[in-house]
Amino acid sequence: MPLIKLAKADIQLGKPLEYAIYTETNRLLLQRGQIINSVELLTKVREIGAYREEGLARPKTGPFVAIKPNVQRVIAEHEEEEASARSDRDDVPFPSLRKGVEAFQLSAITDSDVTNAPFRVAYIGVMKDVSIMVTPLTGFPVDALHEGQELNAKMFSGRHIYEFRTYVRKVCVEPFEYLHLHYPTHVREIPVRQHVRVEADVTAKMLTNGLQPQLHEARLSDISLIGAGATSTSNVFEVGERIKMSFKLHTGGWDRPVALTTVIRNKREDDGVTRYGLEFVSMPQESRSTIRNYLFETVTQTVMPD
Repeated sequence: MPLIKLAKADIQLGKPLEYAIYTETNRLLLQRGQIINSVELLTKVREIGAYREEGLARPKTGPFVAIKPNVQRVIAEHEEEEASARSDRDDVPFPSLRKGVEAFQLSAITDSDVTNAPFRVAYIGVMKDVSIMVTPLTGFPVDALHEGQELNAKMFSGRHIYEFRTYVRKVCVEPFEYLHLHYPTHVREIPVRQHVRVEADVTAKMLTNGLQPQLHEARLSDISLIGAGATSTSNVFEVGERIKMSFKLHTGGWDRPVALTTVIRNKREDDGVTRYGLEFVSMPQESRSTIRNYLFETVTQTVMPD
């Protein structure tokens, strides 16, 4: 059976396949009409090499993905959903974002209304009442999305997390990959305390000062961007002491290392266990980013992969 290799635009996330997909050796990979619902599967199919039968009509490809027939339906449905949501929830207009966007994530919604694993994007800008412009941060294949693709969006700006439902208005791959997203009239606003602190159960290492530094194990019971609570069977650290600490936080699907300098701000004994109140006084930007992402994921109960 003669085969032709598929272009990237022929295989899109959350969209039914227009043809059966084969390997170069004629082995069937996916049936026509199946939907690829994960970035991992999409990447794997592209790595293996995807082919279709020769002689089948090819979809149009180009720097922009062609508008699909259901885009107008999606627009109409979103207008109805937004009107309904405003009557049911205390939502707010889309924010001005004067303080910038610290974190922005999108997740594609399938035809069965199931949300796929989210991916991170960087906020480029906004055209009020027209579109939000974002670009991927993690190598996510923008051409895997199609115009009209419905998305859940969450972004962290200032002291608020904003949630809203949107859809892809335009997919652009030149001069770089970026998306135009539907501009929502209203979004759900979630206030976050200035120094939000979340519960944790994380093993940590605390290093004593002196000529012969020693490592002591501890467990973080809560964490924020400015400090943490820790427990340890060791009571060697004193209030005011400056120490180094390291631990790992599970964020973006991975255990990521964090290293920083902290100061013991308070200490108390409790049934043979010492409880420490820690203030973070110095950390690399990478560690700060990991903690911030961990807080964002915990507060929104989502995963933000790198």
